[in-house]
Amino acid sequence: MRLAVLMTSCAMPVMAQDISLSLPIDCTLGDTCYIQNYVDHDPSDAASDFQCGGLTYDTHKGTDFGLISLAAMERGVDVFASASGTVRGVHNVLFTADL
Repeated sequence: MRLAVLMTSCAMPVMAQDISLSLPIDCTLGDTCYIQNYVDHDPSDAASDFQCGGLTYDTHKGTDFGLISLAAMERGVDVFASASGTVRGVHNVLFTADL
């Protein structure tokens, strides 16, 4: 009888907990920074962001943030963990565009 109770309790589904995420960089989204690229949700050779748009590229697995100017990039921006944890590394890439 005791074994049956233990097996039943192990078979209970794990309750999902709310995950609280925050912006992983020290900026104001839409003001001092913007989303450069989203995760690619298209499993084919094409690319599609979460809204079926083109703000991604094939096999992209992250979310890229951009700063509004070269001066802001040169000043730098603090990077934070978006959930509890520690930032173990950052990747800086400088893209420039003719506007």
